[in-house]
Amino acid sequence: MTTKKARRGRGEGSVEELPSGKFRAVLSLGIDTATKKRVKLAKTFDTKGEALKWWREKKREHDGGTLTTTATTLGDWLTAWLAIRKADKSPNTHRTEKDTAERRLRPGLGHVELRQLTPLLVERWLARLTDETTHNERRKAAKLLKLVLNDAVKRRVIGANPMAGIPIPARIETEAAALSRDQLGKMLAAAEALGHGLLFTVWADTGLRPGELYGLQWSDFDAAKGLSVRRAVCTTTGKLKTPKTKRSRRTLVLAPDTTQRLAAAATDRSGPMFPTPVSRGHWTNTNFTKQVFDKVSKVAGLLAVASPYTLRHTMATLLLQAGVSIKVVSERLGHEDVVTTLKSYAHVLPGMQEQAARVMEGILAEC
Repeated sequence: MTTKKARRGRGEGSVEELPSGKFRAVLSLGIDTATKKRVKLAKTFDTKGEALKWWREKKREHDGGTLTTTATTLGDWLTAWLAIRKADKSPNTHRTEKDTAERRLRPGLGHVELRQLTPLLVERWLARLTDETTHNERRKAAKLLKLVLNDAVKRRVIGANPMAGIPIPARIETEAAALSRDQLGKMLAAAEALGHGLLFTVWADTGLRPGELYGLQWSDFDAAKGLSVRRAVCTTTGKLKTPKTKRSRRTLVLAPDTTQRLAAAATDRSGPMFPTPVSRGHWTNTNFTKQVFDKVSKVAGLLAVASPYTLRHTMATLLLQAGVSIKVVSERLGHEDVVTTLKSYAHVLPGMQEQAARVMEGILAEC
């Protein structure tokens, strides 16, 4: 009676025992179209079980299209990664990531093969950035590289992230630039003189982000309830989008003078509250800064200190200095939580402590 050989397990035919007693696993990857030669991946192990495990893992990667057999550089992966991100992220986010990648990551590490990228190389790159850019720019570059490499691990382009054990530089908080009451008065007077009085009055009263200001519609205004923030404009493309966070969708109670001015201007109006001069479309940061903000700032003598976020910071700072609750200010700004507001305006709080002490002194004196 003929005895059949036991059927070998999947992959066992690609593992051979060497004269040394070790086991060599070989995976055929097909024909290289450039050289017309068969491409193989091979590795030697101490045991047959280890060899089979490796072969099966590489076979799964090869069948799934995630096995990298060429010397992929960080620059190659950056190009592919940015294309993937473009489909998933907003134009502003993609523009920021691409700018950092092209200015910081590609020049310093783009030529390095991913499989040769070590923690030491990354640390040397970060050290060079210390002399080339600001601390927060260095932090931004480090965060982006870690994200890029994390995605490479998820897509099995590399086995591990060489930045896993490298700490991201801590953020250095900078004080938000705000105008004094006198400077704010000059800014509003200059805006009136140049025909932008209503826009700057609404802006100073509400502290809206530029994109939220550009996205206002006349239907958002209600003389009894205030101004509803329901949408924003992408400051790069000028297209409407949803507000930045859930708490960004808010209704702001306006100062009586602002309400009166809007009510007087709202008669028989619809569409954008502050359209561009040439159409009923929406502003972008570039156009608004050049055509409106810089001109007003120049007339006010504040061109060197003001930016499109200055009126937002001014509103928050003046309200906090006047003793308004930081929770109320946070809600007015549309921040995700009070912690975000504290990080930006912590420098205002010491003066408030002194003010509280003086108030308490008066209370105790009456006891």
